[in-house]
This record gives sequence, C-alpha cells and structure tokens, in this order.
Amino acid sequence: MFYNRFSGFVALLASVDPATGQPLFRDADDRTSPAVADPAGAGYAAPIQQYQYGAVPATFYGLELEGSARVWQGSGQRVDVELRGDYTRAKNRATGAPLPRIAPLRYGGAAIYARGVFSARLDVLRAEAQRRVPAGELSTDGYTLLDASIAYRLRARGVAGEVFLRIVNLLDDEIRYATSFVRDIAPAGGRGVAIGLRTSF
Repeated sequence: MFYNRFSGFVALLASVDPATGQPLFRDADDRTSPAVADPAGAGYAAPIQQYQYGAVPATFYGLELEGSARVWQGSGQRVDVELRGDYTRAKNRATGAPLPRIAPLRYGGAAIYARGVFSARLDVLRAEAQRRVPAGELSTDGYTLLDASIAYRLRARGVAGEVFLRIVNLLDDEIRYATSFVRDIAPAGGRGVAIGLRTSF
C-alpha cells in the first residue's frame, strides 16, 4: 500500500476554457480555438488540442499485489502460478479533479509450465475502464489482454540462448491504455505473432 502527497506535482494538463470548461485547441494559424469543427467546411487543417505543464498539489494512493507459487512438480516438470494486481487513485488537491493518464484497476495472473529446456506460459491481464479523467481528457474502456508463449533453451560453447514463439492479444481486444498520450488516435496493437532468438554471452 502507498500514499504520496506532493506540494508541486508536475502534470501535463489539457488547456480548457475557464468559462465553459471545454478543451481548447490550436488551429493551423496558431490561434487558440474552443472547437474542433472545420468552420463551414473551409478545409482548414485539423486543430491540435492544447496542453500545458503545471505544478499542482496532488495526492496519490493505492496498492500493488504480486505473488507466485509452485502448484505442481514431478518427473522433471513443474507448474507455477503468478497473481498480480494494482490500483492507483490520484487527484489534484486544489480542484479535486483527477489527474490525467492514471492507470485503472488492473489484475491478472499467469500459468507457467516447464520441463527441462522447454517452457510454456499463458498470461491474462484485466484492466477496468478508467472514467476518472480531468476535463479535456477522454475516458478509456476496459480490456482483457491474453498472451501465450513457448520457448526452448539452447546452450553451445558458452553461449546461452532461447528460441521463442509468442502470441500477443489472443482475443484481439481493442486496447487503449489510459496512460498513453496517443490513446485517442492510436490503440495498442491487435493480435500478433513474434518468433525470435535471444542470446546472452
């Protein structure tokens, strides 16, 4: 468990119109604009949302949990289980508003099977929706990330290596990380496969 209190936490905050609370944008002529619409279809370049760094009084608190256990072992084989989770709540004490780009509640685990030089792993992570966002920021939906991998260890002439096959985002879920600066326009990758070789010497 943790609790942090800052007198001047440096945060990148969306600029908002003090009268309406709506986000502000910068147009192609370097002028501040309260709207993103292209006026009368004039063909202007899309405006860019404005952000501003500032030091604000802030409070962070939450908890992180992680643990692992061997659930079976025999005949040169073993199965391990890992569990993990974390939660953070952060706010601007001056306004009571939440701070931007804070990860939501996340929890998950992994099952790992190993036999000699061969290993296999299945990971699952559930992230809940993040609705606690300041003005000018978009919330993110929850997602489930499921990854799987197999690996085969190699050793020759003092060089250790591993050949692996990894499949990420098996469910092909749309994932937008709450901590990402570009989450509104660029989600994380969909289902993918990676084959590789790692060595150390």
